[in-house]
Formats: sequence, C-alpha cells, structure tokens
Amino acid sequence: MKKEKSQRHNQVPAKVTAYVDEEIKDFVEILNSFDGLWTMESCAGYSDNKVCISACYGEWFFGCKDVATTANFIHELTKCLTEVMSEEKACEAVSESHYFKGKSKSANFWDQQMDCGISLSLKWDGEFCPTIEIEFNKSCLDRVTSFFNDAKDKMEEIGR
Repeated sequence: MKKEKSQRHNQVPAKVTAYVDEEIKDFVEILNSFDGLWTMESCAGYSDNKVCISACYGEWFFGCKDVATTANFIHELTKCLTEVMSEEKACEAVSESHYFKGKSKSANFWDQQMDCGISLSLKWDGEFCPTIEIEFNKSCLDRVTSFFNDAKDKMEEIGR
C-alpha cells in the first residue's frame, strides 16, 4: 500500500488486530488485502443471515480518496468480479448503476450456481469518506470469498 500524506503527519499502513465475526474472518482479511481498501464494520448476519461489510478506500479522515477515485475502484473491482464469475459460468446477470448526483454507485451480481446475490455499493454523504458496502447471504460466504480473492489477484495481475 502506498504512503498517504495527511494534513498533520505522514501515514503508513500497519497490520493490526481487529475483532470480527469468526465466520467472516477470511473474507474480511481478503478485503483488507486489496491495496488501499480497509474495512470499518463487518457482521456475519443475524436472523436474516445477511453478511454486511462497510469499507473505505484510502486513508480515513484527512487523506480520504475522493468519491470519483472510490467509484473508479468499485468499477474496476466490478469488472474483475464479472470476469472471475463469468469464467466460472456463475454470473447470470450483472447490473451496474451510476448516480453521482445522489452520490451512489452500485453493482449487483447473481451467482446462478448458488442462487445467491452479491450487492456492492458506494455510499457518500458529501462530507466524509465514501463508504463501500458489500452484502450477500451467509450461505454463499465460501463462494463469495473465492470470487473476491480471485478478483483481487486479477486486479494485481493487470495493475488495476
């Protein structure tokens, strides 16, 4: 990960211990291995069994990436996830929407083999860091973890 410059001090990434729900530990670790991406919140789901992750792209508070840079990251991730899922003939349909006036962007995937959807979206209130939100059913956790790991490898391979 690149060094970030804040208004006060030079910032560098550090490996830290964070407590996460045991079931989603591997997925959270994969997300945090994307260059520039870090998770803020994660939940393995309650009665709805929906895994929910909130993440940021860039440095928190001072040097956050702007919404366009974060949206571009999501776009590149979406392209790589689409390629990975298509290679496994798992992706039935992908929809991607852009709505910058309302400061949101989303992509939805459907894994026909697991009968499971994955939602990837950007939320931004216009002031603080844009937030990346990922949601899917816990029954698809292993498969989604594999897709994101392969997408990360693909992004690194082609320099995205």
